[in-house]
Amino acid sequence: MKNWLLIFSAAVLFDAALLVWCLAPQDGTEVEFFSVGEGDSELISLPGGVRILVDGGRGGNLLPELGRALGPVEKRIDLMILTHCQLDHLGGLEEAVKRFNVSAFIYNGCDSHLGEWNQLKNELVRNNIPIIQLGAGDRINYKDGSISILSPDFTANSVPDENERAITFLLKSGSSNFLFMSDAPPDLEQGIIKNLPDQIDVLKVSHHGSRFSSTSEFLDKIKPRISVIEVGKNSYGHPAASTLEKLEVYGKVYRTDLFGTIRIISERDKLNVFAIDTP
Repeated sequence: MKNWLLIFSAAVLFDAALLVWCLAPQDGTEVEFFSVGEGDSELISLPGGVRILVDGGRGGNLLPELGRALGPVEKRIDLMILTHCQLDHLGGLEEAVKRFNVSAFIYNGCDSHLGEWNQLKNELVRNNIPIIQLGAGDRINYKDGSISILSPDFTANSVPDENERAITFLLKSGSSNFLFMSDAPPDLEQGIIKNLPDQIDVLKVSHHGSRFSSTSEFLDKIKPRISVIEVGKNSYGHPAASTLEKLEVYGKVYRTDLFGTIRIISERDKLNVFAIDTP
């Protein structure tokens, strides 16, 4: 039986439509928050076998994580999402495009002087991978779940700060919801807060736990039961003690620098958390 993944733009319905054949039926939703050092990368596996790779860390750490998560045979990634054009988010994606069969690439319409960004674009074009720009109000529907794109606003390309233009999104699957905040600063948190539910099951914490994000007003709204911080050795003070204290008021906090890759499986009304010790 075919499962279909439909992507559409709220602005131009069906203009960015994509149909993906899905194999290996599965139950539940699984998200792995990869341990890639001071960077972000997540792999979302939806019921029915759809796989979505979000960001790629800074460089060589992504491929070993993908190899472990997918095994030696699986070479399919249905969607690749780049939240914004910074090296600690896009650095590993070029090699992933070379090694895996990527059905579509989603980004925020950014452009960048980074050589790694130009190399990634060239690799996408060389492999005839559709490049789709999404922003606030767009939505990806799959079975009884959805991914709602919360930012950026399509006028955000005039904003010089890459973090302000980042894709943030809410994943709803079954009875659980996951909020992916990329490197969103406080202004972006404030801009999307009205579109968020009053309880988030799993929060991908913004900007590696920076003291400048995850404001008290934002956390008071979403009350995350589980917070995941993707962080590595750094000179920025990530994660900030003040941010950790705020997050711990609402629930458990997991850090990739302490626990390795964090795998969360949502099945029915349960959330199961596993730590995968990675080198």
